[in-house]
Amino acid sequence: MAAPKKNLNREEVAAIEIGNTGISRLLALAMVVVFLLIIGAIPLIQIVVDMKGFQGTEREGSMPGHLAFFKDAQEALDKEKGLFASNTNLLKCIKEYVFASNSNLLECIEEYEDELEDDSLLKKELLSPVQAFLTARLGVGNEEAYLGDDGWLYYRPGFDHVTGPAFLDNKRLQRIAKEGERQPDPVEAIVDFKEQLESRGIRLLVLPVAVKPSVHPQPLGGNRSDRSPAPVTENPSMDELRATLEERGIQYALLSAPGYLKADTHWKPEAMERGAQVLGDIVGPSLPPRPASGYTRGESVVTNQGDIAVMLQLPEDQELFPPETVTIHPVKTAGGRPWRSREDADILLLGDSFANIYSVTNMNWGGQAGLAEQLSFYLQRPVDKLCINNHGAYASRELLQAELRAGRDHLAGKKVVIWEFAARELSVGNWKKLEKKPEKKLKKKPNMSPGEKVESGEAFYLPEPGTNQVVQAVVAARSLVPRPGTVPYKDHICLLHLKDLKDLAGNTISGQAAVYTWSMRDNSTTRAGKLKPGDPVKLRLQSWEDVSGELGSINRSELDDDAFLLADFCWGKSLESPVLGRTIPFAFDFYMLFFYVYMLFVFAFGLTAMLRARAANGALDKMNKIKIASGSLLLTLLCGALLKVSAEPPPKAAAPDAVGLFSAAAEKLDAKGTSVHVGEDGWLFMAKELRHLGLGEFWGPRAADVSQARNPANADPLPTVLDLHRQLKALGIELIFMPVPPKAAIYADKAVGADPARRVDVHHARFLAMLREKGVNVIDLAPLFLKAKSGGERVYCLQDTHWARLGMEIAAKEVGAIIKDRPWFAAAKKLKLDSRVIDMPLQGDLLSQLGDPLVKPVTEKVQNITQAGQALKKDPNSPILILGDSHALFLHDGGDMHAVGSGFPDLLAFELGTSYDLIANRGSGVGSARLNLARAFIKNATYRSGKKIVIWLFAGRDFTETSDGTDWKPLPMKRD
Repeated sequence: MAAPKKNLNREEVAAIEIGNTGISRLLALAMVVVFLLIIGAIPLIQIVVDMKGFQGTEREGSMPGHLAFFKDAQEALDKEKGLFASNTNLLKCIKEYVFASNSNLLECIEEYEDELEDDSLLKKELLSPVQAFLTARLGVGNEEAYLGDDGWLYYRPGFDHVTGPAFLDNKRLQRIAKEGERQPDPVEAIVDFKEQLESRGIRLLVLPVAVKPSVHPQPLGGNRSDRSPAPVTENPSMDELRATLEERGIQYALLSAPGYLKADTHWKPEAMERGAQVLGDIVGPSLPPRPASGYTRGESVVTNQGDIAVMLQLPEDQELFPPETVTIHPVKTAGGRPWRSREDADILLLGDSFANIYSVTNMNWGGQAGLAEQLSFYLQRPVDKLCINNHGAYASRELLQAELRAGRDHLAGKKVVIWEFAARELSVGNWKKLEKKPEKKLKKKPNMSPGEKVESGEAFYLPEPGTNQVVQAVVAARSLVPRPGTVPYKDHICLLHLKDLKDLAGNTISGQAAVYTWSMRDNSTTRAGKLKPGDPVKLRLQSWEDVSGELGSINRSELDDDAFLLADFCWGKSLESPVLGRTIPFAFDFYMLFFYVYMLFVFAFGLTAMLRARAANGALDKMNKIKIASGSLLLTLLCGALLKVSAEPPPKAAAPDAVGLFSAAAEKLDAKGTSVHVGEDGWLFMAKELRHLGLGEFWGPRAADVSQARNPANADPLPTVLDLHRQLKALGIELIFMPVPPKAAIYADKAVGADPARRVDVHHARFLAMLREKGVNVIDLAPLFLKAKSGGERVYCLQDTHWARLGMEIAAKEVGAIIKDRPWFAAAKKLKLDSRVIDMPLQGDLLSQLGDPLVKPVTEKVQNITQAGQALKKDPNSPILILGDSHALFLHDGGDMHAVGSGFPDLLAFELGTSYDLIANRGSGVGSARLNLARAFIKNATYRSGKKIVIWLFAGRDFTETSDGTDWKPLPMKRD
């Protein structure tokens, strides 16, 4: 009789199945090896990438990131060694040292992990395409951006504010306050601020702007066919807040539901303008009457990518969230000048990015059309504005406090203060109360160790307003920097505390420095944003007051030290110069050797193990075949990527034989008696360029030997450039020095067969670096041109000496970026200009000199700039003066310059939207043009006083090839 069938439970069935799984020991070992190799190859790839980056580019520190971590960790441990000297209880010392050092070390590890994540090769290569797949196929955003229907995007903090707990709940407030990271109660801060203002007879009006999920909840879910307006959804505490503020006598502005941009955190222009009108209706009746200011509004169309779409970090060519187009209304004064904040106004607006949007051009939604401007227009009276992006709970109040401490009393004469902030700040903001203005400034001591707090002692260094000073220093501390993609702002400014200040000559500069500088630009962390205590840095410093009008509204962070509330702040511009050579630490060879031995051993062992497993087990089942095949494929891809990275040589600054190549080519041309060199693929070059590039160093003692100057005493360009810089600076005029690189230097591969990826005009690079160290504002176009030429469009004309449209566009953008950053530019008269790109046959000057009838003219693309259908003329009253040679006249002056309205002056005018003045001639921009400048300045002091900036451009070959009589002779710019 058959035994009854036993019913097995789930555990018994699983035990039987596991016990009969046929995996040999060797096969298991092989699979483990493949797995270890996969996870081990990724950090090794990153190490090689880090080493390659260190070897080929400039790094402020002394070693690559993965090695610098050990140095930083050691410094973190060394910080607490002083405990043993100050405490006689050894056990207590050890306990305190262990806990303090552990805290420092954990902070160091977290910072390194963040940097590693930001610099990860896999992240850079995979994040954008993976995010595009997740967004397009699965409807998934990221940690900061939530997806709605129909292309709507939402910023997570705003969503959390609406859907989260009541922000005035007592238990929540007590819990957050106990944690000590922030003061969470907005009522406490608002009431305190109201009382401080009341003590000066000023009324407070509070304006929380409803966040996007409150106003547009429909795209977040529900019936897709129902897109009718929904009632505003608010945090449960909003009614309580309004009631509490009203009870405390604080006026609260309630806006009707504003409209929002689909892919941005901010409101549309029309919603912002309605808000300004509501504010005007509230505050207007209580203000004393005054004559209308005559503010007028224009109209401008702006197209930009929403900040939340940028936070998704999708590929640049993504089409999921196209740019949005809006119409803004810039406000102008009665005299037609752009609106400006007025300290003598009786209204002060404190705000965040909702006030700055459409006002601050760095936000890329236009300018002069924000909340303060529209309020001025509706009230027809001036408004004082202190607005800074982000942290509306305290940042604008801190800015007001800093201004008061600096002696600028924005509350003087004020009747009303309007405090605008995003409503999400009620849930996530730090509502700290700010102290009143202290009686005197604190002093700070020099030579403090990294991370040490500022104490009484020597004051901070500050250049005189309107001047700058290049310094070398050591970073003592750096304020927090947001990670790109986690905040709705593409730019950020951090605060550096610098010690051990020295000038370029090595002389000690008394004091220390508190320096604001760019830490994030266009959603990329800058070098300054990665600085650590102890790192060396080189910066050009100027007073923060010189730039605060343009940069004061940019989101920035501060150091958590009360002494810095009283510091004299500088603005620092990073000085980056190429590193021509670097000694790689021994660790590089060690890592590479370890890597190759590891790869060889593991690959050989894994392959042998898999083959032995196959021989022992016979035919492998289908699943094991898939596992081995997929593992081998991924292994091959990783090995290939790593070998590719390690095999690529580091970029070099120049080809060592470039000078010899050009010198030999120039000698052949001299022997033939020809002035035109025929290169590859139809490229024509001037013989003088080849001669110049074959000379090498052209300044100092060698200048008289290599220059074509008639008078050897006037052959050296270095003292002359510095002299002009000094004279213009004394006149209050800034010099931008921008020699145009020789065509043969950019297309050296076509001219003499040099390596197309290497820079050949290394002597130009050294000369410009010396000028930059002396304080001259230099634009080195060669690296930009070399990068641009790889795109296929010509940077120089094929058959002409001069630059092509693309080259002039690059130069105009570089110059334009500098000018737009100057405080005086906002007041410059703006023009409405039109642009179109056309094809134009061009009989180049080199082709004419060649005289070969078999070589036909080619067509070049030109960008034609017009004003009301006419070519733009120079304006003697413009603060912008272009000083140059035929490069400034090419495609601009007509006749033998081929066209009008398409040259560098025209493209610069279009880039800036303003006029220009021009002193240029077809001869030498080195001598003749500079002589004309001197004559104009000496004869007409009024003309001279109207200039703010001089852009000096000329053919780079004229460092040695000029022979117009004046040569490099220094010239006076005014009578003594």
